[in-house]
Amino acid sequence: MFNIGKIKYSIIHNIAINMLAKKRKMKEDFLEQIKYHDMDKVLNYMVSSVFTTHIKHVSNSNHHLESSYKKNYNDLIEAIMDWEVARYTKSDKPLNAYQTLEKYYPSYKDIILPILKEFNLDNNNIDMDIEIVKKLNNINLSNEDILNYVIDYINYLKDNKIETYYDLDNMILMIYQSLSKDEQLYFKSHMNSDYLKSILKFKRKKRIGLFTHKNAYYDAISSTISLANYISCLTNDEDIEVILVIEDIKKISNNLKAYTKEEVNDIDFDLVIVLDVNEQDRVYGFDLINRVLINNRYVIDHHDKNRVEIEALKTNKMILPSYSSTCEIITELLAFNGFLIPKEMAYNLYKGILSDTFLLERNVTLNTEKMINYLGLTEQEKMDIQCDMNKIDENNLLDKKRKLTL
Repeated sequence: MFNIGKIKYSIIHNIAINMLAKKRKMKEDFLEQIKYHDMDKVLNYMVSSVFTTHIKHVSNSNHHLESSYKKNYNDLIEAIMDWEVARYTKSDKPLNAYQTLEKYYPSYKDIILPILKEFNLDNNNIDMDIEIVKKLNNINLSNEDILNYVIDYINYLKDNKIETYYDLDNMILMIYQSLSKDEQLYFKSHMNSDYLKSILKFKRKKRIGLFTHKNAYYDAISSTISLANYISCLTNDEDIEVILVIEDIKKISNNLKAYTKEEVNDIDFDLVIVLDVNEQDRVYGFDLINRVLINNRYVIDHHDKNRVEIEALKTNKMILPSYSSTCEIITELLAFNGFLIPKEMAYNLYKGILSDTFLLERNVTLNTEKMINYLGLTEQEKMDIQCDMNKIDENNLLDKKRKLTL
């Protein structure tokens, strides 16, 4: 399980805030609100980096004062309780709620201080509840325990039709694929919702079509080819055929015969995945996508303004604007599944990252660097790839792209 330490901490933090709220006999509506406190972080930790999870959670959670969402009274109480229990679960966060307000959020004093007084939390000298501390120290979460918390939360979201800031079906699929075989069996057998079966159906599809935009460049081509290779390794099934639908594909590579067809217009795909797109009318072969059931259409992209989702691709989106490139997203998917990336695939993915970061000059995050390291390329190999790109780039497209963003 990826980020296992962070996952365990978040669950124990959830247990702590619920314990303290019940001990203080807080109102039922508040107890209901915090029942799944921070569980969105647990799901994201299972499929994303710590940095990305933190940014997504803080910017999309009502109880974080930094988020742009309008806060009600219970949201402010949840923020206070979040601060108060931090010291219960993490030794490097020794401050109580009042001290946290004083040090980090002094501009919110007029709003928060009256609520702190209401709950007798408005001073520096508040001891931790020893009974709660002892109970928390005795918690030893197994992987099975974690899956139980995750499954319970997912069922809650689906059964109550709770809107999330992430695509839940996509999240479930990614979580499932990140698990070991034994964990996958446990996950499937304990999920209450029938929709899990439909999400996992892609493993049994006959024809999977991978699409990208017209005039595809390094990131689009490399991410699409790499995903095709990965799906083929994952399925290892002669009944499953992966087909690339890329403009002028024969000009791109002579090594893609296994994924190409002379004529694709007559092919009915069981599932389609569209990569690196930001405008619907730029998707090459878009008419073929419209033939496919909407639940079997997927989008993987990093562009901030993704208009493909507006009409024909409303569901199953993995759109991550904080990522440098689609190749970075694909690399992370492979990393989560423990996939050992072959050299040729690593070369392609690195080219895509180089292209969309303008040779690592822009949009490079800690996660980008982490994914580059996962590719396992030597410094000399990286330099050789960059030199090859410069030689191939006869029309100076990289330089043109760089200038367009100035």
